[in-house]
Amino acid sequence: MVDQSFFVEPTTGRLYHVNGSPYLGIEAIWNNKNYWVNMQQGAEDPMNISYNLDMDEYWEYIFVDPLAVARQEQAPANDVDAPLEQEGGPAD
Repeated sequence: MVDQSFFVEPTTGRLYHVNGSPYLGIEAIWNNKNYWVNMQQGAEDPMNISYNLDMDEYWEYIFVDPLAVARQEQAPANDVDAPLEQEGGPAD
């Protein structure tokens, strides 16, 4: 397990602490699950970027998780077009 966040310079393999990196911006990030493209406008400083990968307006994922898709397909569907059942039945 990784205890802290850091940047890896892909051309040299050198590690940089997040607060001491020479980078002017972050175009994309990746881990063992996916690759995300930074969609944030005007976020030139890596310290001012949101790294919340669950926020689609900030990060666009590239690979679809096939297990997540399978779980969605197996979940019971809510039929939004079905009429709502009323308690007590029709009035007499």
